Amino acid sequence: MYPLLIGLQYGLFLSILVGPLLVALVQTGFEQGTRAGLMVGLGIWISDLLFILSVYSCFSQWTDITQWPWFTITVGSVGAFVLVVTGLISLTKAKPTAENQSIDEQRYGMHCLKGFLINTINPFTVFFWLFMMSSEVLPNGFSMQDSTIFFAAIFTMIVLTDSLKVVLAKKIRPHLDPQKLQSLQKISGYAMIIFGFILFIRSLWQQQPFQ
Repeated sequence: MYPLLIGLQYGLFLSILVGPLLVALVQTGFEQGTRAGLMVGLGIWISDLLFILSVYSCFSQWTDITQWPWFTITVGSVGAFVLVVTGLISLTKAKPTAENQSIDEQRYGMHCLKGFLINTINPFTVFFWLFMMSSEVLPNGFSMQDSTIFFAAIFTMIVLTDSLKVVLAKKIRPHLDPQKLQSLQKISGYAMIIFGFILFIRSLWQQQPFQ
């Protein structure tokens, strides 16, 4: 029971964090509909699932990788660049209308890739899953079954809450006029840029050579 409960708690904690993943999910669901937003979520979930599997099976190797002196600043800089570019693209988009924008199904893959990249190139994602291993799984001597329940609880909570965010974003859109939609689009763009700079500063601050 403990692995399930603590996993749900960690999953709930992640769901209420305000960051670039939240902005990407809500913005896409808001502007282009539920399916597009869920494709961003799918990219995030695939990334998290790969991290869980690799951290569980290759914990020592991941620990060695993250100990590389320039790991945090290198990955953080790439992640910051992607966030800033994403924000700039959002700011230069055409003025939104009251109706959801039509989207070619071929672009769903791009939304999935967007979610995957934003989650993967954030160095603090791998640090989180490593922290789960080092602070819960290993100290508590979780068996493979307990570990599966623990990570499955976190992952399930992430999927459910991310999906809820996308659905709620879609529900709100019809109640806003084009001017408010444009304002929200700009806010999302600026938020992405700000998160990009925050990610870079955090990566620089936590960089080992500077400690």
